[in-house]
Amino acid sequence: PEIIAYVSKKSFRPSPKVDSAIIKIAVKKPKDLPKIDSELFFKIVKAGFAGKRKQLINTLSRGLDKTKERVKDVLEQAMIQPERRAESLSLEEWVALVKKNS
Repeated sequence: PEIIAYVSKKSFRPSPKVDSAIIKIAVKKPKDLPKIDSELFFKIVKAGFAGKRKQLINTLSRGLDKTKERVKDVLEQAMIQPERRAESLSLEEWVALVKKNS
């Protein structure tokens, strides 16, 4: 995202406690996205986010019905620490995870 402009809290009624920003979000074009199985991608992402603030090793093992040992192996192959949480992964890391699960 790119910040386009800032908006003062005084511009709102009732006034919030913080100022705001207008942001620009660029949508990636299909040609910019890697060639992966989109169904598997969304299945893995959904499993990763299934447990609020839970570690990936736990959410993926439950959501994908795999042992923690298997999930740990795949995460390590994708260069992702098993203790990380879904919200901390970049798009590139999710793609690497999908490729290692294929």
